[in-house]
Amino acid sequence: MPEWPRDNPFSGIIVADARQQLDADVPGINLKSFEACMWAAQQAHQRRESASVFLYGVPGSGKTHLLARLRAHLEHACSQQNENLSVVVSVKLNAAPRRLWRHVREQLSLDLRREIFGQTILDRLIAVRLSTMDPERSTPELWFQWLKQPQKDVNGVHEFLDETVRDRNLRIVLTHLFLGQHKLDARAWLRGDSLPEDVLARLGIASSDSDDDLDPESSAQKVVQALCQLGAPAPFVFCFDQIEALQTDTNDLSGLFAFGRMAAELHDGSPNVALISCVQSAFRDTIRQAIREADRHRIEKLSTILELLQWPQARALVIKRLEMQPVLAEAREKHGELWPLQERDLIALVEPNGCTARTLITRCAELYEHARSSAFASVPAPAITVQSVDEFLESTWSQRFEEALRTGTPNDADDILETGLPLAFRIFSPSLLRNENERDADLSMTFDGAAGRVAFSLCNQANMNSLASRLRRLNDSVQAGRFKGLKLVLIRQSPISPAAKKSREYLKALSENGASLVQPSAEALAALAVLRDILAEAQSGDLSHGSETLKAETIRQWLARHPPPSVKDLIDGLLSPVPEPDLSLKQDLLAWLNKWHVARLDEAAAALKQDSATVRACVLGNQTLFGLLEGPPSVIYQRSTDTVAVEE
Repeated sequence: MPEWPRDNPFSGIIVADARQQLDADVPGINLKSFEACMWAAQQAHQRRESASVFLYGVPGSGKTHLLARLRAHLEHACSQQNENLSVVVSVKLNAAPRRLWRHVREQLSLDLRREIFGQTILDRLIAVRLSTMDPERSTPELWFQWLKQPQKDVNGVHEFLDETVRDRNLRIVLTHLFLGQHKLDARAWLRGDSLPEDVLARLGIASSDSDDDLDPESSAQKVVQALCQLGAPAPFVFCFDQIEALQTDTNDLSGLFAFGRMAAELHDGSPNVALISCVQSAFRDTIRQAIREADRHRIEKLSTILELLQWPQARALVIKRLEMQPVLAEAREKHGELWPLQERDLIALVEPNGCTARTLITRCAELYEHARSSAFASVPAPAITVQSVDEFLESTWSQRFEEALRTGTPNDADDILETGLPLAFRIFSPSLLRNENERDADLSMTFDGAAGRVAFSLCNQANMNSLASRLRRLNDSVQAGRFKGLKLVLIRQSPISPAAKKSREYLKALSENGASLVQPSAEALAALAVLRDILAEAQSGDLSHGSETLKAETIRQWLARHPPPSVKDLIDGLLSPVPEPDLSLKQDLLAWLNKWHVARLDEAAAALKQDSATVRACVLGNQTLFGLLEGPPSVIYQRSTDTVAVEE
């Protein structure tokens, strides 16, 4: 009897991210589309002319797999010779339309941190550029050797980057990263995070030069385009996936329009840019309807279709998967390359019309398990349980929620809220309609409902000057009557430190004029992040249960039946905020419990110089943030499982 491996070689069927390592790749599958992507990269590199490709295909046809193959191919070429360096940027568009440039900046910064044979892509870009400017270190390898020296003269780096990078802040940050100084803070700035004053000072970035929250999209665009220009002639290949997620409503084309504008500006910003955009075939007409013709000509210079697998390709893919289990080699040599699968079963699946890779691999997984069970017919085989869709979604939600709760940071809050809240409102408060006509830069989202118009301002800045500026502008608008008839709700996860006197002063004034402050829990943010990502995958055909592609409406219906409690609590708090005469007390209590987590009520009251009844009322009025255990003695605690950072 042949030896059977414990793992099914056909498990794990989806390549979820272009950054993912490919376990089994058959170059002949989608070869024309791959060649089109390579044409775009070569056009941007050799001819210094921006290029673009649209990839169309049915769900499961391998769009993301193809992007991962492209990344692997270009990075392998770089490993042979630094002059062949390419920067492949994977951008899933699970983002708010008003944040597209910031989202691209964040993803670009992540890919620049990727390492190829011990050096980050960013270090390689800088070393290649410096080697063209310094006759003493005329190759990237000489620069890498220089970096390893314990004592070195860094003036040359400053001088060369001064000539190459115009933006002062970016130049300072790139110098820090190349020299290995203040790496965590420099990476955070490059990613676009809001940074406290002391961090900016440590980096050498003056406070007046930091993002002032007036036009963060423009700031992000400048950084992205400056990085592309720095790396020239190396091509920057931006791979856009899950574009369909930008359309949250069938009647709303604004997100797709915004993508067309952003991608066209990216195309025009530097001649060494290649754009690869992946879309479901059924979405093609919607894309063409939503995007301006002039923009479409820039971002769809070439289009290609991901074809269904025919039998020769399907056979090659099955063999490639089986080769991943060496213990099967002897039996396959004896019984045939496809063993333990039967060729007739596979041909019946593929012919005459072809099938997707997802369908093929899912069916092969089932046939493999059946063959393994038959081989051990005398031994009771473990039962193969098939999850229902509800069970699959429940387990998927649980796993992703725990991961989001573990990895989430306060810097993620604005992106999660601006993207996830409109999706949550559509499910849990469908009568609330997005108002797209509001143009005030300090109002992140505006909705119309039965109770009137409500506007949300995201105030999660870590930089207290930026926060104070936003609160001041909001207060000025309220005082001037520009928000008349509007219910204003401020959203901030972290407590505001007592040291941030100006921010607290403006917050108090806003509260006295009817504004509310809602502070979402870490659980609510994690749940919104999962909701956003799962819906984006479903919208773009990337969420499957076996061979079944789950639609976004299926996910919305499941969520409506199983509402995450933290999201429901957050929505209730946003739409019906409890008036708080003293917002400072909640901030002080949050900051204090960040340190102690659990404490006696009377001790907390004494520390905050309040009476116990006042602190008790604050706790009971904010039960998503605090908990109370009746005594004696009464005990209060911070309800969130994640510690919330306090900015000084």
